[in-house]
Amino acid sequence: MRSPENVLESLKSKACNQSYKYERLYRNLYNPQFYLLAYQRIQAKPGNMTAGTDGKTIDGMGMARINALIEKMRDFSYQPNPARRTYIP
Repeated sequence: MRSPENVLESLKSKACNQSYKYERLYRNLYNPQFYLLAYQRIQAKPGNMTAGTDGKTIDGMGMARINALIEKMRDFSYQPNPARRTYIP
């Protein structure tokens, strides 16, 4: 598998071309390194230990959770929770 940094750089460069059509993006989510990179990028930012709509924090992210998520996506049984919409008056 390609490194997440290389894939993200490639996607970023192709995003400048409005006529470019992305294909097979989903397969990138089968790479555990993507999740580890995402975790590294957001863990130190303030407020990231706040629980999401599912009640989980990124503090509980580990290889077991990543592998379970990938397996659910591979067999198409992953059902994300709906995002909570917050209206600002």
